[in-house]
Amino acid sequence: MATTYPIGVIRAASILQDVDLNIDVATSGSTGANNWLFELLKNNTTVMASRQTDAAEVAANTAYPLTLSGTQSNLRVAAGDTLQLRVTRTGSPTDLSTARKSGSYRFTKLFD
Repeated sequence: MATTYPIGVIRAASILQDVDLNIDVATSGSTGANNWLFELLKNNTTVMASRQTDAAEVAANTAYPLTLSGTQSNLRVAAGDTLQLRVTRTGSPTDLSTARKSGSYRFTKLFD
Protein backbone atom coordinates (compact mmCIF):
# COMPACT_ATOMS: atom_id res chain seq x y z
CA MET A 1 0.00 0.00 0.00
CA ALA A 2 1.44 3.37 -1.02
CA THR A 3 0.74 6.79 0.48
CA THR A 4 1.95 9.99 -1.18
CA TYR A 5 2.64 13.16 0.81
CA PRO A 6 3.01 16.58 -0.88
CA ILE A 7 6.25 18.42 -0.08
CA GLY A 8 6.19 21.63 -2.09
CA VAL A 9 6.72 23.51 -5.33
CA ILE A 10 10.13 24.23 -6.87
CA ARG A 11 10.92 27.94 -7.30
CA ALA A 12 13.87 27.76 -9.73
CA ALA A 13 15.56 25.30 -12.08
CA SER A 14 17.84 23.11 -9.96
CA ILE A 15 19.53 19.72 -9.61
CA LEU A 16 18.92 17.46 -6.59
CA GLN A 17 22.14 16.85 -4.64
CA ASP A 18 20.94 14.78 -1.66
CA VAL A 19 17.88 13.88 0.38
CA ASP A 20 17.55 12.46 3.91
CA LEU A 21 14.55 11.24 5.87
CA ASN A 22 14.26 11.32 9.64
CA ILE A 23 11.74 9.07 11.40
CA ASP A 24 11.30 8.86 15.17
CA VAL A 25 10.74 5.06 15.13
CA ALA A 26 13.36 2.45 14.18
CA THR A 27 12.49 -0.38 11.81
CA SER A 28 13.69 -3.94 12.33
CA GLY A 29 13.29 -7.36 10.74
CA SER A 30 12.71 -6.03 7.23
CA THR A 31 12.94 -8.59 4.45
CA GLY A 32 12.07 -8.72 0.77
CA ALA A 33 8.50 -9.62 1.79
CA ASN A 34 8.18 -7.12 4.70
CA ASN A 35 9.61 -3.67 4.09
CA TRP A 36 9.14 0.03 3.50
CA LEU A 37 10.05 1.82 0.27
CA PHE A 38 10.62 5.60 0.44
CA GLU A 39 10.67 7.56 -2.84
CA LEU A 40 11.09 11.26 -3.59
CA LEU A 41 8.96 12.05 -6.64
CA LYS A 42 8.91 14.92 -9.12
CA ASN A 43 5.43 15.79 -10.44
CA ASN A 44 3.94 12.58 -8.95
CA THR A 45 5.69 10.36 -11.50
CA THR A 46 9.47 10.63 -11.78
CA VAL A 47 11.47 8.90 -9.03
CA MET A 48 14.32 11.22 -8.03
CA ALA A 49 15.63 9.18 -5.08
CA SER A 50 14.61 6.04 -3.19
CA ARG A 51 15.56 3.51 -0.52
CA GLN A 52 14.04 0.29 0.79
CA THR A 53 14.34 -0.97 4.38
CA ASP A 54 15.25 -4.55 3.46
CA ALA A 55 18.58 -3.15 2.27
CA ALA A 56 19.11 -0.90 5.32
CA GLU A 57 16.89 -0.45 8.39
CA VAL A 58 15.82 2.99 9.63
CA ALA A 59 17.47 4.06 12.91
CA ALA A 60 15.21 6.27 15.04
CA ASN A 61 15.93 10.01 14.91
CA THR A 62 18.86 9.53 12.52
CA ALA A 63 19.34 10.78 8.96
CA TYR A 64 18.29 8.04 6.52
CA PRO A 65 19.78 9.04 3.14
CA LEU A 66 17.92 8.07 -0.01
CA THR A 67 19.84 6.89 -3.07
CA LEU A 68 19.71 9.37 -5.95
CA SER A 69 18.46 8.22 -9.33
CA GLY A 70 21.26 7.29 -11.71
CA THR A 71 19.42 9.11 -14.51
CA GLN A 72 20.55 12.76 -14.55
CA SER A 73 17.31 14.04 -16.09
CA ASN A 74 15.41 12.61 -13.09
CA LEU A 75 17.42 14.85 -10.76
CA ARG A 76 16.64 18.08 -12.66
CA VAL A 77 13.66 20.21 -11.69
CA ALA A 78 12.14 23.31 -13.24
CA ALA A 79 10.30 26.19 -11.62
CA GLY A 80 6.75 25.01 -10.91
CA ASP A 81 7.61 21.30 -10.57
CA THR A 82 6.16 19.67 -7.47
CA LEU A 83 7.82 17.28 -5.00
CA GLN A 84 6.18 14.39 -3.19
CA LEU A 85 7.26 11.65 -0.80
CA ARG A 86 5.75 8.25 -1.64
CA VAL A 87 5.89 5.67 1.15
CA THR A 88 5.04 2.09 0.18
CA ARG A 89 4.41 -0.67 2.72
CA THR A 90 4.94 -4.26 1.60
CA GLY A 91 3.82 -7.10 3.90
CA SER A 92 4.07 -6.46 7.65
CA PRO A 93 7.14 -4.32 8.39
CA THR A 94 7.56 -2.27 11.58
CA ASP A 95 4.47 -0.09 12.07
CA LEU A 96 5.23 3.55 11.22
CA SER A 97 1.62 4.80 11.25
CA THR A 98 2.15 7.00 14.33
CA ALA A 99 5.79 7.86 13.61
CA ARG A 100 6.80 11.46 13.02
CA LYS A 101 8.49 11.81 9.65
CA SER A 102 10.57 14.74 8.42
CA GLY A 103 13.18 15.23 5.77
CA SER A 104 15.74 17.48 4.22
CA TYR A 105 16.92 17.89 0.67
CA ARG A 106 19.50 20.01 -1.06
CA PHE A 107 19.38 21.39 -4.59
CA THR A 108 21.96 23.30 -6.61
CA LYS A 109 20.35 26.15 -8.52
CA LEU A 110 20.98 26.24 -12.26
CA PHE A 111 21.91 29.60 -13.78
CA ASP A 112 21.12 30.23 -17.42
